[in-house]
Amino acid sequence: MNEKSKHLVHTRIMKMHCHLFEHDMVLQSIYVVC
Repeated sequence: MNEKSKHLVHTRIMKMHCHLFEHDMVLQSIYVVC
């Protein structure tokens, strides 16, 4: 696996986490960081 695809996978995972936290007021700052 080359660096580019690794980065894409990582970005996709981060976006998923952000989406999970999106509506949580307590974790809103984490979402903003994402």
